[in-house]
Amino acid sequence: MNGQPMLKVAGLRRHFGGFVAVDNVSFEQRQGEILGLVGPNGAGKSTIFNLVSGFIRPSAGKVEYRGRDITGMDFHEVARLGVARSFQLNKLFGGLSVEENIRIGCHLHEPAGLRRFFFGAGREDRDALQGRVNSIIDRIGVHALRHQRADELSYGDQKLLGIGITLGSQPDLVMLDEPFAGMNQTETLRCADLVRGIAKEGKTVFLVDHNMRAIMGICDRVLVLNFGALVADGPPAEIQSNRAVIECYLGSRAC
Repeated sequence: MNGQPMLKVAGLRRHFGGFVAVDNVSFEQRQGEILGLVGPNGAGKSTIFNLVSGFIRPSAGKVEYRGRDITGMDFHEVARLGVARSFQLNKLFGGLSVEENIRIGCHLHEPAGLRRFFFGAGREDRDALQGRVNSIIDRIGVHALRHQRADELSYGDQKLLGIGITLGSQPDLVMLDEPFAGMNQTETLRCADLVRGIAKEGKTVFLVDHNMRAIMGICDRVLVLNFGALVADGPPAEIQSNRAVIECYLGSRAC
């Protein structure tokens, strides 16, 4: 991991009518860093994810990716720059196999898009694509399930497949929205190993989750959000002993 900022968020604000979901949030993420975002339900975590990835526009503030202003860009434009995200709910093609889901994830980010999925491509392109598909299947650890329908997978394997689809675009910044949600301990450990592996391959990971043990175990830095505002930013050990986090997030007393 080097010190080069990949993502810069400055004075980000989003309101829905009179409700302020994100209130003047600023932070940076370095290239190669695993950054976690935590906070109580309704703290504004998913809103920040949606703002950074282009699914909604900010009311104020600025988002930069690799020095480029991406504030207000549509999500498909942000994706083309190298940012990809997963979702809280698995967005899979249930009637298709694991391999077919991964292949679609790869096709969606190629110049010809899904047209190549339906009408084919040249032999060289097909071989290159199959190599990418195989690599992702191996990376997420579902090789034995590659021909199984997505809707027949266990919940944990569906979550891993969702991450695999996200990796299909070969992103530099991987945004994972609650990757550990609903997983048992064994599934959580598998997913945590996958996230570490993604980072070791040189990618930058930004994730939000409620599983504090997993977050503290894999993240280089953790952001804590409460009522739309950033209340702490630091390494896991520092966050765990931060009084504002203990009082406002862990609930030792009312703020």
